[in-house]
Amino acid sequence: MIIDGGDTGESTSERRGWITPLMWDVMSAMGYDLINVGKRDFADTAAVWLQERKEKKPLFLTGNIADSTGKYIGEPYFILEHNGMKIGVVAALSLNYRNYFRQQVLRAPVEVISDAQKEFRKEKVDFQFLIYMGRKKESIDVISTLEDFDLLLIGNSDGKPMEAQINDGQVPIVGPGDRCRELAVVTMTREKREHPATVTCDIVPLGDGFSDSPKWLPFDKIFKDKLAADARAQHLRNQQLQNEAKAKSGN
Repeated sequence: MIIDGGDTGESTSERRGWITPLMWDVMSAMGYDLINVGKRDFADTAAVWLQERKEKKPLFLTGNIADSTGKYIGEPYFILEHNGMKIGVVAALSLNYRNYFRQQVLRAPVEVISDAQKEFRKEKVDFQFLIYMGRKKESIDVISTLEDFDLLLIGNSDGKPMEAQINDGQVPIVGPGDRCRELAVVTMTREKREHPATVTCDIVPLGDGFSDSPKWLPFDKIFKDKLAADARAQHLRNQQLQNEAKAKSGN
């Protein structure tokens, strides 16, 4: 499975937030299975894009993001079937990022995680993943209080190289990483559900050279075409607003 931990976008501001849906379009075309919505991703334009999309893949996790009534805005967790296995994945954002959300609120991470694990136990999933958008220390503190998770993916990008922390007696941890600089290839096996999972992880540096790869070029064209089309549309909207303002002022 191809999973993105979040913070695909650059900003939630009106000036840059409109780029996020264009990037999601490209990631959808690339075959991602699941995308986590991070603190930088949920601009107003992203919210509209998520509401209007009709495709079933990739799945989008919105974790503990809720509307003003406390209702989750989307899917806080999923159970995926892959290679004959049931995999439960839940996402949560640190409450430290509540200021990123203008029209929404963040419910306590423990609430969404608890709800998800009840469903995971009911459905007898084979593996449980937590995608946590928060600083590394906080993420480790959170996972240390929980049971039955097989993998912690830290979604917060902090500009440092991605790393894997796999030690006996603790939940394997992958991340965080600088956006689009590395790819973590994680393999998980388990003989029986009650046995601990065997986890391995290879970090593949992507560097800047991947942008010249022939396999990337078609997706690069999709993004640039969408970027140009959206920029033209924005320019026309701005012109229309200016013309309307002039008409009202009598000029």
